[in-house]
Amino acid sequence: MALSTLSDIRASTADWLNRSDLSAQIEDFVNLSSEEMQRKLTIPFLNKVQEYTVLAADVTNGYFTIPSKSLSVISVTDSKGRVLQPLTFESYRGHITGGGIASVYSSTDDKIYIGSNPSAGEVFTIQYQSGDSPNLENYQGVTDAIAMPEVLLMGALMFGCTYLKDDVRAQMFRAKFYDGIEDQNRKGTGGAGRSRITDHSISTNGGPLV
Repeated sequence: MALSTLSDIRASTADWLNRSDLSAQIEDFVNLSSEEMQRKLTIPFLNKVQEYTVLAADVTNGYFTIPSKSLSVISVTDSKGRVLQPLTFESYRGHITGGGIASVYSSTDDKIYIGSNPSAGEVFTIQYQSGDSPNLENYQGVTDAIAMPEVLLMGALMFGCTYLKDDVRAQMFRAKFYDGIEDQNRKGTGGAGRSRITDHSISTNGGPLV
């Protein structure tokens, strides 16, 4: 079956599980797989950018709210293109007063604190890792896109196997799911990072040095 849409992935999940009593849970399996991929993937499409204009209430509060469904703040930049330095909240407290140009920030819970305190009307650009569940179109925008729907399927099957007692395929689904994520992360960083030594590589180049 071709995996071109989320409907295809749901149908394929149902075929692989072959359990009519789990039909209502298949959407949950796909969503759980999507959310786990979102947590584990480090490739750029997970990052979003939002401009934020400081409000008078933000000045009074001393902070503004992190974008909805943000997992983590990657960077904060002012309207002049200056990148603010990230600090722990304890270190940030030393920059609260004194005026001058905003040069540091701290993100704590769902809040972003800027130091020195900005004025109402100032604009900051926030780059953050989104916690939105990505759709299939997001996946198809990355290198070797066809692998991503397959990884999403393997994750859905992995979560579905929690309902299947002693299914010998569970470990295979899990391995293919996390191997697929690792492979995409490696491609997303230009091939940097660890990779497997294959049997072919050993026969051609010899084994590891000892």
